[in-house]
Amino acid sequence: MTDTANMQRLREAVRRLALHENDFAAGDAVVERIAELKIAIDAFTSDTEPWLLEWLGDEHYKGAVLYAAGKMNWNHEQQGKGTFADRQMRARIISRFNSWVDQLSTRLIQYERGPRDAASVARWRSDLKLFKQDPVRND
Repeated sequence: MTDTANMQRLREAVRRLALHENDFAAGDAVVERIAELKIAIDAFTSDTEPWLLEWLGDEHYKGAVLYAAGKMNWNHEQQGKGTFADRQMRARIISRFNSWVDQLSTRLIQYERGPRDAASVARWRSDLKLFKQDPVRND
């Protein structure tokens, strides 16, 4: 079953994730933390719990997309093309990113305390599939 040391590294990588308005101007710190999440995910081997890797890969995708959307929105504003509506949208993106982090933390706890099987992550993967199809309208 789940490697305890890898799960601890994963929880630590998730714990360091957060997004704030000033992160967009500060460089690539959030990108680096998202990359650290990917490294923590890749530390698991697919032969023991392939569904875990698939689910975590989907979660990583969601975080990266949310950050990229916020960064593109911020860049748009920096080019002088932003509006008040753009700033409101970015605030929603930041909120969604931070909610995603909280949700991922909760799901990791649920996964560790549960049976740790494919059925444990099926509903989460279904939600993430909807996000992949339409990230604007699906959390």
